[in-house]
Amino acid sequence: MALKSKLKSLIIGGRQDSLTSPPEESVSDILTVGAAAVSKGKVVSKPVNPHEEQEIIDGIESSYYNNESFDTSLFELQKLSSEELDLELISNDCAKLRTQLQAVSKRISELILQNHPAYATELQRVMDLQKTLKSARSVCQIGRR
Repeated sequence: MALKSKLKSLIIGGRQDSLTSPPEESVSDILTVGAAAVSKGKVVSKPVNPHEEQEIIDGIESSYYNNESFDTSLFELQKLSSEELDLELISNDCAKLRTQLQAVSKRISELILQNHPAYATELQRVMDLQKTLKSARSVCQIGRR
């Protein structure tokens, strides 16, 4: 319950701060801040060499690999409840998680593309086996008559 109230206060406090703005801001300041906010929300994909990607993947906490029913969202929320809620710290953690997600997604895509020819070959073998079994069934049916 304490976590819920902390998150509520953080969200409500963030909204109130964003609604009030000091009168001495110029239009260029507002546009600059607005552009930063827009670009901050985007996930920027920058080219990463394989060694950096491996370091990012190795940096993933072992808790994520414990079991298949692991709830990552709950895990991250529990980490927040043990710390003082700091927007910069949460933003940095979020950016780190996005980077890890990109690295893992890229690695999975590479593995899928790497194994696609073998998959296609095996699928063709299965289809050929199905045809053979179908013809064998037909022969057996004719033999029983």
